[in-house]
Amino acid sequence: MPLLNSFYQKLGWLVKKISPKLYCRFFEKTSFAKFFISGAIAGSIDLILLFLFHGVLGWGVVISTSIAFLFSFFASFYLQRVWTFDNKENKKVPRQFALYILNAFLSLNINGFSMHLLATRLQVWYLISQVIVNIALGLLNFFIYKFIIFRQDDEINCEQEPIS
Repeated sequence: MPLLNSFYQKLGWLVKKISPKLYCRFFEKTSFAKFFISGAIAGSIDLILLFLFHGVLGWGVVISTSIAFLFSFFASFYLQRVWTFDNKENKKVPRQFALYILNAFLSLNINGFSMHLLATRLQVWYLISQVIVNIALGLLNFFIYKFIIFRQDDEINCEQEPIS
């Protein structure tokens, strides 16, 4: 995580220098800023694998979406648990992982249905469809992770320096 922490700290300093108000809004809840970055990493993994499976290998869009989603799931769980929500207590891992799997199963079904609707029925390009679905699921998942799976108080004072 040192690389992510360094990136996060530099991003925080840059945002604070450009706009202290934006810094307070974006970094006030450090879990939201980190969730966004972790989600971008997991989303990139998802899109790259979707492109590889569907665009390069020619697999069906729904199966490609599902497999890419599963790979990004494991990256996301690790990043969200350890980095975003700073849950390092090992005794909570089985419960968190079970809830995360349940949430992922629901998200996978929503993802597959939404991709079928957007890409197959409405003829939206499959990569744009996946970006739209990822954003919608990301917002929903933030609240599920924050208030159910990885509950904790993460507020900081906006007068403090960025937290790494």
